[in-house]
Amino acid sequence: MPDLADALTGLEKADSWVVDAHKTLNAPYDSGLALCRHPEEMRASMAIGAAYLPPTDPSPADLTPEFSRAARGAETYAALLSLGREGLNDMILGFHNKATRLADALRNEGFTVPHLVHFNQVFVTLPDSPELCAAITAEDQASGEAWFGAAAWQGHSGFRLSVSNWATTDTDIDRLVAAIVKARKAVLTSKAVA
Repeated sequence: MPDLADALTGLEKADSWVVDAHKTLNAPYDSGLALCRHPEEMRASMAIGAAYLPPTDPSPADLTPEFSRAARGAETYAALLSLGREGLNDMILGFHNKATRLADALRNEGFTVPHLVHFNQVFVTLPDSPELCAAITAEDQASGEAWFGAAAWQGHSGFRLSVSNWATTDTDIDRLVAAIVKARKAVLTSKAVA
């Protein structure tokens, strides 16, 4: 991933790393991954014991936060296996490219994206009228054209857009931008009438 490689510089020095498999792999919501350099401490933090359980090493009960939890690892592993390294790389780059395209298109329409797009998330605001962002969000949700939520970033009100579906196309991005611009126009028209 040469386009994103700089964002991962130094990752090998991390003590732990947490990833949301739901956003990237479309796995179920509770499919987060926690990677840690200290397996014994990690295992101890997850451990659940019961006298009736046969001793095994490692005990499956010691490797998940909830002993009765669904086997989300199987779904996550299946997604990774089906994609392979190249497929995962292509999907991640696709999310990033679409998110970057979305940010650029909204900037061209007069919105502000006050951050670099590092992966698939885009925070959008109107610096001179941040209060309009909540109304734009509500207008878009009510239209049924798109769904995104209100958000705040470094004290700014706005909304957050996520590119997290492998099937998202450039046409989808254009349609979303058009929907947001249309919602802004409707909100401004409504405000002018009021």
